[in-house]
Amino acid sequence: MFRPILAISFALISTSLPLSAEITADTLWDVWQSGDRPVEARLVDREAGTLVLEGVTFRGGAITYRADRMTLADREDGRVAVAIEGPIDMSIRGLPEGAVAMIDPSDAEILVDRDGDDLTYDIDGDGLTATLSGMGPSFPTADYRLVDLKATFVADAASGALRDMTASVGRLLAQFVLPDGPGTDVDLKFDGLTGGATWQGDRDYETQTNFDALTIELESVVLGEPLDVTLRAGKGQFSGGLADLVATTQLDLSDVLAVAKGDAVPRDDGAATMKSLHLAARVPAFAGTDPVPVSLEIDARDVVPTAAYWTRLDPDAVLTRDPMQVHLAMSGHASLPQAEDAGWAETVSDLTIDRMRLSGLGTEITGKGQVEMPMSPRSADGTLSFVATGLLDTIGALGKSGLLLPGPELGARMGLAFATMPNPDGDGLLSKVKFGPDGTIRMNEIVLR
Repeated sequence: MFRPILAISFALISTSLPLSAEITADTLWDVWQSGDRPVEARLVDREAGTLVLEGVTFRGGAITYRADRMTLADREDGRVAVAIEGPIDMSIRGLPEGAVAMIDPSDAEILVDRDGDDLTYDIDGDGLTATLSGMGPSFPTADYRLVDLKATFVADAASGALRDMTASVGRLLAQFVLPDGPGTDVDLKFDGLTGGATWQGDRDYETQTNFDALTIELESVVLGEPLDVTLRAGKGQFSGGLADLVATTQLDLSDVLAVAKGDAVPRDDGAATMKSLHLAARVPAFAGTDPVPVSLEIDARDVVPTAAYWTRLDPDAVLTRDPMQVHLAMSGHASLPQAEDAGWAETVSDLTIDRMRLSGLGTEITGKGQVEMPMSPRSADGTLSFVATGLLDTIGALGKSGLLLPGPELGARMGLAFATMPNPDGDGLLSKVKFGPDGTIRMNEIVLR
């Protein structure tokens, strides 16, 4: 998450520089005015070795950066210090008109050095912050703060193009607040975190971050009840990138322990372990483009409550205690709507369930199928099918344990009777959903629409 934030911080100071051996404030300013994408600014003060700029604007492809005030100063060690006062405002093509994005590196020390044909940008800060808001009523306002941040960018001295980056951060604080809902506070702490990035041109990039240990603390409200969740994990990695108008992200965790506290947790405070977690996604990066390949992968292995929590959940050992598994892979093509009110019906061109297997508590659910235009009421065409085994027995066991009250248990059985039928090709219950180009949706030949 922090690599794109850091890249924004340096967009204003990574324009082309000549191959002279000396780096000075005057050299930076001269080149910024003569590069392929000149920086617009007013030079308001010039003293020996120090320049003060105001109204700094840099147009970098899909993003335009604006800073109110910036100071470039020579240092005795041969480097140039770049001080950015106040936040950098960003206009990002493809975001809603009212969206506000900014990053504030004013508390960070930024130094520029020369090493052969490379320019090196070093950042050292204890409180770099970023904000994204105004994305629409369904999106939260997001505030971030990076603590104990150290990063190094390497750029080509002739072209100024960023080539790679290494970074470390000790902690990431985040707060997400929906326009008409409660807020969520997130606190991420890292041990042994290191990250890096490489750029291809102005927009495409790849990043990877590795860590020895991760702690996430989350405070939120669920159905009106407070919920605190702490997640601890061992070695893991996070990677992301942007290429061919597609944004990719991947998270891998191992040896996970999750602890939940609050009135929303059944049978008092809960805890569960997970052997490993793999999440991966490909999504459209920009609005107004043709549909691009998209995908989602979720692989959670050996999810099981701790022994102490099992005792509180199921003291009579009614439930089957085999570890839960989640394996899901979906793919398709999609685009983003150009306007916030354009609707989403035409944005998913096709959707395929490549692999689906959910198991636990004695139940297994599998799924497959493919649908064209699944969100369109008039053009959808295809079939999705799901098979569940052991589900009725699990509902009965949940009722016997007291985790499912008689009313909800009856409702669950009635819902299954409506949505499923005996599987003609084997054991279990079948639910087959057919989408017709005439706008109809049938579940096991029962017309839903």
